[in-house]
Amino acid sequence: HDLAAELRILENAETLYASAQTVFQLLYESDEAVHDKLVRARNELTDLARIDARFADTLSDIKSAELIIAETAEFVQDYTANLEFNPEKLENLRNRNLALRKLMQKYGEDTLTVLAYRKEMGKRYEIATNFDAAIAQLDKQIIESSKVLSQSAQKLSYKRREVAEKIETAVIAELKNLGIEKAQFVVHFTFHADAKGWVRWQEAEEMVRFQALENGVDDVEFYISTNMGEKPKPLVKTASGGEISRVMLALKSILAKSERLPILVFDEIDTGISGRIAEKVGNAMHELAQYHQVVAITHLPQIAAKGDLHFFVEKQEIDGRTKSNIRRLDENERIRVIASLLTGEDISEAALQTAKDLMNG
Repeated sequence: HDLAAELRILENAETLYASAQTVFQLLYESDEAVHDKLVRARNELTDLARIDARFADTLSDIKSAELIIAETAEFVQDYTANLEFNPEKLENLRNRNLALRKLMQKYGEDTLTVLAYRKEMGKRYEIATNFDAAIAQLDKQIIESSKVLSQSAQKLSYKRREVAEKIETAVIAELKNLGIEKAQFVVHFTFHADAKGWVRWQEAEEMVRFQALENGVDDVEFYISTNMGEKPKPLVKTASGGEISRVMLALKSILAKSERLPILVFDEIDTGISGRIAEKVGNAMHELAQYHQVVAITHLPQIAAKGDLHFFVEKQEIDGRTKSNIRRLDENERIRVIASLLTGEDISEAALQTAKDLMNG
C-alpha cells in the first residue's frame, strides 16, 4: 500500500505541484486572496463588536477561519517545496510495483500474504544455509523438553504409588465389611520400557527410558484375590460380577468425596452374600448415594430397603406376548415388595413389620 501511494504521488508530481501552487495563490498571494478578504472582514467585525456585543462570537469565528487559512497555506507551501520530481525513482517504483503484482498473482491475493510467504521462505533458507546449527538448536530443545517431561512423569509416578498404598489398605478393609473376608487387593504398576523413550530417570545405577503416554508412563491395573492361598490376579479377568461390583463400591466409598461422577450402576452386587453382609452393603451404598446417583439392581431386601426410590420390574403377557414393565412404587407398595423379598408370596404381618424396620433402620 505504501509503494502504491508513493508511486501515485511521483506519477502525478507535476499535477500536484501546479494544483498546490494554485491553492496557495488563492489563499494568500492573488489580488483576490482569501486571507486578505478575511483580514478586511475581521477588521470590520472588530468595529461592529465595539458597538454591538452580539458580533463578538462572529468575530471569534472569523479569527478561527483566518488561523485555519494561514495553517493551510503554510502546509501547501511546505508541500510544494518538498515535492519530488525524480524520473529515475519513478521508474524504479514502477518496476517494483510490477514485480509485486507478479508475486501476488503467484503467491497470494494481497501484500500481507506475499510477505508471510517471504518470511516462511526466509526461515527455510536460514535453515538450509545453517543446517547444522538448526539441528543443534532442535536437539537442545528436545533435551530440555525431555528433561521437563521426565521430571513431571517421575513426580506423577511416585505420587501414584504413594496413593496406591493407601487405596490398597482402604479397599481391603471395605471389602471385608462387604463380605469378602480374605481379600487381597493390589494396585499393579507396569512401564512401557523403550530404548528410545523420551522419559528417562535413574533407577538404582541404571538410566531407564520409558515411552511417554498420554497420562504419564504408568500402566495401572487392579489385582485381586478373594480366596486364601491364591495370588492376586487381574480383577477384570478373574473376579465375578458380584466381586467386581463390590470392589467398585469399595473404591467409590473411599473416593466419594473427591469424585463427582453423575451416576453409578451396581448389578449382581448381592451375589453370594448373606443377610448380615447384605445390610452392610446396603448401608455402604446409602452412604455413597450422598455424593452420587446410585442405581442398584437387587433381590436382597436389606439392600432394596436402603433406597430413596424403588422401581419394580415385572413381566406381563399382553396379547400373547411377554413384555417387561417398570413402575415406581409408592410407600405401601415398597413395604409389600420388600416383605415379599423376605418371605415370598405369602406376606405375613411379621414380614411387613420387618420390612418397615429395614426401611427405617
